[in-house]
Amino acid sequence: MSCLVCGNRVVPPADWVTVFQKRPRLCASCTSGLERLPVGCDVCGHPGERCPDCAARGEEAVRQRSLYAYSDAVQEVMARFKYRGDAVLAEVFAANLALLSRRTFGAAVAVPVPLHPDREWERGFNQAALVAAAFPDVQKLLVRTTFSEKQSKSSREGREENLALAFAKAPGAEPGRRPVVLVDDIYTSGATIQAAAAVLREAGFRVAGAVTAARAVRKMG
Repeated sequence: MSCLVCGNRVVPPADWVTVFQKRPRLCASCTSGLERLPVGCDVCGHPGERCPDCAARGEEAVRQRSLYAYSDAVQEVMARFKYRGDAVLAEVFAANLALLSRRTFGAAVAVPVPLHPDREWERGFNQAALVAAAFPDVQKLLVRTTFSEKQSKSSREGREENLALAFAKAPGAEPGRRPVVLVDDIYTSGATIQAAAAVLREAGFRVAGAVTAARAVRKMG
């Protein structure tokens, strides 16, 4: 089989993990570019001690974990995935993201962060829904109500302002017995996750936390 990223031949290791756990189709070189994040902040997972953003948000801060640092290698994969229509690259993240969520939050319902319908039509898919594809229970509990500029191009203050009224409970969505976990592709300032979680909490859902494929990491020191 071929590597999803570079196209080189992939030879799976002959071990029990390969038999019982689906691995993303990546060669050794591309796998080495995915930098797993050690957990630091007990809320958002940023390396180091509890970050000032989470301290400022207090009890409203959403507990969050990410698979990888948003390195140059991950940025290139994300660019191909989101903006060049290479939807198959969701496989790089999906299985491991579902595993991370279960280990951190237990058997929760996955809620992909929605795109505005116009943005989803433009892109052809919702990247959050694709990286959530390996979760056993995925439900559409939110809708996007505003069409805003790409959040990656906004300042932190701009993100929070854009997202203040960006989400609403999906028609017919009702809280169940199990908690929910928000799923998204990239965690930058946390504004998207916070806004989506606030709407779910207001509607009576128990938000266990959130998981993302990658996250921006501040320079330390």
